[in-house]
Amino acid sequence: MNYRYSTVGVLTGLGLDFGGERINYQDLTTKYSMKRGSGDYSFYLTAGANSTRKDALDSLITEFKDLQESDHTAKILIGGINHTYKGANFNINNTVNISRRVVDKTAEVNIPINSTTEYKNRATLLSLNHTLL
Repeated sequence: MNYRYSTVGVLTGLGLDFGGERINYQDLTTKYSMKRGSGDYSFYLTAGANSTRKDALDSLITEFKDLQESDHTAKILIGGINHTYKGANFNINNTVNISRRVVDKTAEVNIPINSTTEYKNRATLLSLNHTLL
């Protein structure tokens, strides 16, 4: 099992300013393997979430994006099962994977015109793999 987190997110939470930008992420990855008479099994899962929020700048504006307030969030989940069996004259490998991603982005600008851009993406992928050798 492995867990990661954003050091910048912790520092921002403690009051450190990174130019009006707040970046947070965390993820967890796990894997469990076992051997049985019917073969070897592996179960795995990765889950993560991140968010980035940026304030518009009042000075030092060098690009249009500096005028924007932006908010970006994303979540991801990846999991699967793998089964391997080695017989006397053959090998079997079966894998099932599933992944899910959710992304939301918003950008607003008030100078020189009022404009809002929204982007939403939802994706799910299921894959199956079977190999007989």
